[in-house]
Amino acid sequence: MSHEIRTPMTGVLGMTDLLLGTDLSPEQREYTRLIRVSSESLLNVVNDILDLSKIEAGKLGLSPAPFSPREELAATLKSLGLRAEQKGLELALIVDHGVPEVLEADAGRLRQIVVNLVGNAIKFTEAGEVTVEACMAGPSRLEIAVRDTGVGIAPDRREAIFRAFEQEGEDARREGTGLGLTITARLARLMGGGIRVESEVGRGSTFLVEVAAIPAASVMPSSWAETLDHTKGLRVLVAAPSPTTRAALRRQLERGGIEVAEAADAPQAVALLAGGAFAARVVDAALPGLDTLPAGPAVLLSGVGRAAPAGPAIVIGKPASERELLARRGRGRRWPPAPGRPDAGARGPAVGAAAAHPPRRGRRRQPVPSPCASWRAAGTGRPRPPTAATPSPPSAACRSTWC
Repeated sequence: MSHEIRTPMTGVLGMTDLLLGTDLSPEQREYTRLIRVSSESLLNVVNDILDLSKIEAGKLGLSPAPFSPREELAATLKSLGLRAEQKGLELALIVDHGVPEVLEADAGRLRQIVVNLVGNAIKFTEAGEVTVEACMAGPSRLEIAVRDTGVGIAPDRREAIFRAFEQEGEDARREGTGLGLTITARLARLMGGGIRVESEVGRGSTFLVEVAAIPAASVMPSSWAETLDHTKGLRVLVAAPSPTTRAALRRQLERGGIEVAEAADAPQAVALLAGGAFAARVVDAALPGLDTLPAGPAVLLSGVGRAAPAGPAIVIGKPASERELLARRGRGRRWPPAPGRPDAGARGPAVGAAAAHPPRRGRRRQPVPSPCASWRAAGTGRPRPPTAATPSPPSAACRSTWC
């Protein structure tokens, strides 16, 4: 039945794509686009119902295999970036340094869980941000938290949302089937874990998922090892208006041995650039006053679907993966060498202040604390959502439900 239902829908989508590639009038193009959107919605409903049927029948198996959690989570969020960008939301990924390079689990089902949770977070958040954080809860336990600044969930609804065909919010029935969280909870249990939610109405929600994931042996490619060696000792400026984005970028860059300075706006960035040498800067395209920054080597983070400002910067779509950021894959270029290193100047002259001044020797900022440290409730061993970075901490009256 799965094959018989999905195959015709795949044909409709394929032929619609071909039709959109032909010479159509504006009216015909709009009608065809609506056919495609409706077909995608119907296929999503079919997939949800079939997945739930397989789970209930005990026919849904897992396919564990080695995968990179950092790359998998980054790729998953990139696929949802356009939806967040269309609503003006910041979408960020923070992976704890303690997460192994390679884990063994069913990456496809883990991706399905993250897509469901992040999709819901975007759907019910009108302003602010959606953040995905990951850490290890134990030697073979991966925890993922999806935090938003949306409408929140009333205490009497926190158990109901995990039941089939239940939805939250007055406008929820305009889209979706009400099966996403049901499938997510059952997939989490199937993967040897569970799911829990903490929320406060009007302030947002945090969904925490724990699954079994075994660290797997990995061999670091020589090119990646060379990249990490090249970035050690560099000093980089991160300029982004969102504190969460800055924290995510700091964590990624510090993995490459890079010293990070942060700026929340253009005037602060200009002051830092004038006061010290930086090998490069990582700048969010959403930074107000971006065009006032002095010229220099830069990595520009641009939202999906947003036109990047003109200039020599290497452009990476948000949220950037660790490898994209450290390897500067935008045009295959690498970070400028740190001043004083044997290869300094071998890859072209330094730009701006980095050409004339050695790195400033000052007190280094402490690394960003592990997400796990803020999730742990004292003496319980259970994770809880981070509160220090949450715009409005949940009240003590909030209760949690493990499903």
